[in-house]
Amino acid sequence: MQYAGIIKNDFSAASGVSVTFFTQGCPHHCKGCHNPETWDIDSGKLFDDNAKQELLDALNKPYIQGITFSGGH
Repeated sequence: MQYAGIIKNDFSAASGVSVTFFTQGCPHHCKGCHNPETWDIDSGKLFDDNAKQELLDALNKPYIQGITFSGGH
C-alpha cells in the first residue's frame, strides 16, 4: 500500500490534537480537491514496517486524542 503522508500533531482534522494519515490513490478526481497529488495510486510512499512504526509512535503520545484517515481510495 502507498500512502501520501502522516501529520503527527494535527489541530485541524478533528477536535483536539490528532494524527492524520493520508492515503494515496483516488479514482474520484473531485473538482476542487485539496490534494490532487494523492490521486495517483502508484505515487507516494510505501507503507512498510518503518511507516507503521512511525504511525504507532505518533499515536502513542498522551495528548493525541485520535486518528483521522484522509483519502478517497
